[in-house]
Amino acid sequence: MSVVDFPSDKTPEWLKKYYERGFRLVFYNTKQKGPSGPDATNWTARDDKADSWKLGSNVGVFTGTELSPGKYLADIDFDCADGLPLSKFILPPTEYGFGRETRKLSHAFYTTPEPIAS
Repeated sequence: MSVVDFPSDKTPEWLKKYYERGFRLVFYNTKQKGPSGPDATNWTARDDKADSWKLGSNVGVFTGTELSPGKYLADIDFDCADGLPLSKFILPPTEYGFGRETRKLSHAFYTTPEPIAS
């Protein structure tokens, strides 16, 4: 894990935690499902730094990234209403997830011994 220089004391704690965990991030405009423009299709080259984040920007996380030896990031997305209640029976506990104002937990992060193709 590398040390990240945060541009100011205004960097949100949640964003700092993403970098501390070794996540590769991409930032893009709100109301979009992903980045647009000339670099939008070159996902493998993206690794946006903390100083390029702007308040209100969306943040994407690259899954399959090796966070530490033998630990690859995986994301479980709870899109359907039954997903989260069902997950409590079939998935191990995780200490890291996120959501939005209308749904506090809509994604849960896990690590796997090999990257999972998506």
